[in-house]
Amino acid sequence: MTFAPPPASGPATRRIGFANGLLWILATIVLVVVGATTAYQFVVLPYTGGDLFGGANAYPWQDADPVVAEEGDPNVWGAAGPAVIRLSAERLLRPRRASIVAGQQVDLYRSNPSETDAVPGERPWPEYLAYLYGDEDAYVVPTGDDLELWITADGPWQLRLEPLSVPEITDAYSGEGNGIAMYRGDAASARLTHVGEGVFFVDIYTAYASDTGAIIEVGAVDQRVTWGIDSWVVFVIESDADRGAWTIDIEELAGPAPSPASTEGPR
Repeated sequence: MTFAPPPASGPATRRIGFANGLLWILATIVLVVVGATTAYQFVVLPYTGGDLFGGANAYPWQDADPVVAEEGDPNVWGAAGPAVIRLSAERLLRPRRASIVAGQQVDLYRSNPSETDAVPGERPWPEYLAYLYGDEDAYVVPTGDDLELWITADGPWQLRLEPLSVPEITDAYSGEGNGIAMYRGDAASARLTHVGEGVFFVDIYTAYASDTGAIIEVGAVDQRVTWGIDSWVVFVIESDADRGAWTIDIEELAGPAPSPASTEGPR
């Protein structure tokens, strides 16, 4: 003898049907979201895969064989997308000003010289330098080593790396209006003064750091600035030529302490 299960009641049947309907709706939503995301990634977003398919990576230092930018005109490099500029220490003897010649925008990174011999495809993340667009400038400061300058971009670009031909400060330097000056030495601080009623903005650049708001003042200024000891320091000054004058006074390091005099009497 067999026993058939009791028939479900009307309310129970409706609850089961309602639950099944919710499951189908949720599954449909998930499939739509996944499908739309996949379509966006493959149709709308450009592919920036790495070595697996031989494409150029959005972060070129992650590629075992990254695209190397080519120098066309003197001191102008370019590529069709993310790439690396390699510049020997013999060519990077002075700081260089980086500016866009062609393209919309680029990000600049540089490798630490101690990491340029890393296993290809396993390079450490480089130091971030600057985001460039329009007529913005950035400064690449030499360290005495070969340079690996990495560029990330969404399309073709050209970048000018122009050697700076500006005054080199030995102890003090004065001027009016906008100006750029460089210092190379062991000091790690300077006293900057401004007289007049105009603006006085100062940015400071070293190899691996930048302080793009070291001084933002109007009127009289007497302020000390510091930096990590490096090969070069670049001072970029914005000031009103007809409303003020400024001075950069390098604070030299203290000399070695004198040896204590002998207190022993004659023997």
